[in-house]
Amino acid sequence: MDYLGYIIGIIVTFVIGFLALETRLIKMENTTETNTKKYFPESRTTR
Repeated sequence: MDYLGYIIGIIVTFVIGFLALETRLIKMENTTETNTKKYFPESRTTR
C-alpha cells in the first residue's frame, strides 16, 4: 500500500497545478481581451 500515497500526491499536485493554470489563463484572457478586440473585433475567445 506504499504506492497509494504516491498516487494521491500526484493527483493533488495535478489538481493544484490545473487550478493555478486556470486562474492564470483567466487573468491573461481578461488582459488580452481588449487587445484582441482592438485588432479582431469579430473574433471571440472560446474555451
